[in-house]
Amino acid sequence: MLTSRVRAVIKALYPLELNNDDLPRVDPVSMQTSVPWLFCGGDLAGVAQTTVESVNDGKTASWSIHKYIQVTTNHLQQSR
Repeated sequence: MLTSRVRAVIKALYPLELNNDDLPRVDPVSMQTSVPWLFCGGDLAGVAQTTVESVNDGKTASWSIHKYIQVTTNHLQQSR
């Protein structure tokens, strides 16, 4: 059963789409959420099973953010 505080947080996250566990729906390749400019990693993403994987999710998200900014600002660099 969701408390009123939890419901308030979920409402505040709109328009972010949530999965069945009430976590943000995340693309596991880019860590991008349903909101194109919003990325997620670590425990909140619900993808990783270990601390090491959570740290890697953060690295993946940061690289995806970097690429997203390049594309949206027309400052494309060569991929690594």
